[in-house]
Amino acid sequence: MKVLVVEDDKKLSLAICTRLQSFGYSAIAAQDAISAISMAVKHNPDLALVDINLPGGDGFTVLDRLKASVECDPMPTIMMTANREESLKSKAKQYGASVFLEKPFGSTVLLDAIQTTMDGFTADAIQEI
Repeated sequence: MKVLVVEDDKKLSLAICTRLQSFGYSAIAAQDAISAISMAVKHNPDLALVDINLPGGDGFTVLDRLKASVECDPMPTIMMTANREESLKSKAKQYGASVFLEKPFGSTVLLDAIQTTMDGFTADAIQEI
């Protein structure tokens, strides 16, 4: 399974991609909202793990563009952020995210979020892991 990791912190992006690869996933990294869309169209990932705070547009912009792209819709998404603002969870649900992760999170949490998302959870059943 291919996972698009959209994270502007290069060290965190590398850590997530390395962890995903160690569990048998193929990971594709993008560091901003603009490259996220082009990487999604080019690689057609099965899932997108998207940070909310990004250069070139936020994670919600990425979700909007993924939905608007014929090549990418529907693509399950997991939103992640270090921001503790409570309203972001409901906003993530409105934008179609299946799971909302608060950073920092461990490998088990990440793998559970991916499994939850791929097992068919929808925005109506958003999970906070």
